[in-house]
Amino acid sequence: MSDIQKHHILWTLALVITTASVAAIALISRTFAYEVDVAAAPVLEYTALQCLAGLAWLGLVIASVRFADRCGVVRISVVIGIGVALRLLMFDTHPILETDHFRYLWDGAVTAMGQNPYALSPDLVRSGDKTVAPAVIELGRTGGLVLERVNQPTLTTIYPLVAQGAFATAALINVFDLEAWRWLLFATEMLTLVLLLAALKEFSLPPILCTVYWLNPLVIKEVSNTTHVDGLLSPLLLVIAIAIARHRHGINLVALAFAAGVKLWPLMLMPFACRDRPAFIRGCIWVFVVCIVLLLPIILSADSAESGLFAYTTGWRVNSAGFSVITFLVDLIVGAETAELVARALVAVITVAIVLWLAARSGDDTVRRLDHLILAIAALLLLAPAVYPWYYLWLAVLVALRPRLSLLMLTVTLPLYYLRFYLAAIDQSWWFSHVVIWIEFAPVFVALAFELFQRRNVLHTP
Repeated sequence: MSDIQKHHILWTLALVITTASVAAIALISRTFAYEVDVAAAPVLEYTALQCLAGLAWLGLVIASVRFADRCGVVRISVVIGIGVALRLLMFDTHPILETDHFRYLWDGAVTAMGQNPYALSPDLVRSGDKTVAPAVIELGRTGGLVLERVNQPTLTTIYPLVAQGAFATAALINVFDLEAWRWLLFATEMLTLVLLLAALKEFSLPPILCTVYWLNPLVIKEVSNTTHVDGLLSPLLLVIAIAIARHRHGINLVALAFAAGVKLWPLMLMPFACRDRPAFIRGCIWVFVVCIVLLLPIILSADSAESGLFAYTTGWRVNSAGFSVITFLVDLIVGAETAELVARALVAVITVAIVLWLAARSGDDTVRRLDHLILAIAALLLLAPAVYPWYYLWLAVLVALRPRLSLLMLTVTLPLYYLRFYLAAIDQSWWFSHVVIWIEFAPVFVALAFELFQRRNVLHTP
């Protein structure tokens, strides 16, 4: 059997398993209704399917990368068609083990009627407080189930202005309708595909590498099933990548500002948009202005006791092996009482230092600059106090341009996060915090260290 025949069999088999597994996830999602108790839901079966899909997809990616010159228009068309079909299959499904969409729907409805979503916690609206406008209280009655199911109901929203605009757009299409939000995300995904193909061409890469993002089972689940707002970042990150390739630093800064309007973290990438000291100074001024525009409404609208942003930045901690190690080491030095706070400050300093160091060493080589941008985002993700599976959307589309095995592995391991719910339901949370998170992240850290030590990517593009 020739190498071409072996490649064809491997590629086809991996494609079939990936497709079948994601389709099975869409079917099994119908058993994850909000009312179903987690202990009775097929959490183990879902997690196994998601990991299996990730493994098959990884094989598909490796085959696509190593034999990219043999993947013509037909295979690319098959990949695109299957990716579209799998996303459409997720319509009318129950979000698996997630409730963030209720916050999106509520924020969108409040914003669409011209009210300030940063000033009102869901609990405040439900209580009928006199400070709440009668129209908002009536809105709460109209969308009763949505309001009741918003998670962290004592806190105000943490989502910046661009995200609020997207939520409001979905609400204007059909208020409190998850499918309207799904259609908006689907449109965003189609735009992402167009930009991804353009970016691959810009960097002289084979178009079959769109497989890395377009058939990624974790991406499909987190955007099309659980409808996470992070999906809005993908086209903006691609605009940043294309702007880097074309040395269009003004466009880069504008795209960063819009990305920060979805989630605040892209502001840390500003150094990659600046090639010299004057540009860096202009970038700092730009970031300062953007921060004021994005943060001022949040800061002025709620006190620290109700602020979702304050609670997230000072108290959220889940599924983070890197942060756990840093906290443990800090605890040995300063004691348990202040270890958490000191560790958060230390992680912030380390992350900023890594970003500045990588940006400074990028030079004028656009590929090197893109590679360092991806590593900066990876550092932010892997050291963060909270690492949810949908945070992988920060990396997924850019990894298609620079496929590192270590970062591809996250698609296989991050779904283990969902065991957290099952283990909590059977009073075995210890296993998650002491065992599962290390299975998730230890292989990734080892592979990433190996890649950096070897100073090359494990997967090579032709």
